[in-house]
Amino acid sequence: MKRVSKFILGLVALVMGFGLMLQSCGGVTAAGLAAQVNEGCPKDLGDGVILQKVDSEGSWVVLHCSLPEDTNLDAISNAPQEAKMLMVQELKASDKDLFEGCAALGVGIKYVYQTPSGKATIELPAELFK
Repeated sequence: MKRVSKFILGLVALVMGFGLMLQSCGGVTAAGLAAQVNEGCPKDLGDGVILQKVDSEGSWVVLHCSLPEDTNLDAISNAPQEAKMLMVQELKASDKDLFEGCAALGVGIKYVYQTPSGKATIELPAELFK
């Protein structure tokens, strides 16, 4: 579980950079934001985590990450609502621009984690950014 928490916090730090883009690119859409961030991909985030690409799916900004084989995908897939709220609270405290940008755009953030043997997703719906 410690490794999962470290991955999640690392990705929160990465996503915090979205706030600066939202602030500097007024009127950006989820697709536009994803396209801008995707230019830096793939990006090594450390500890075997690689941000492969960023795209959008409707009202989601989607981060696709590959993780080491030994990652516990069940822990990610079954992240309790409290963990999701903690992620959102951390974004609100550390990057108000991102939090407000997600709220203004009505978009959520979806993390898609892939290992050689499986896949897991965590969704932070737009409603959490209100």
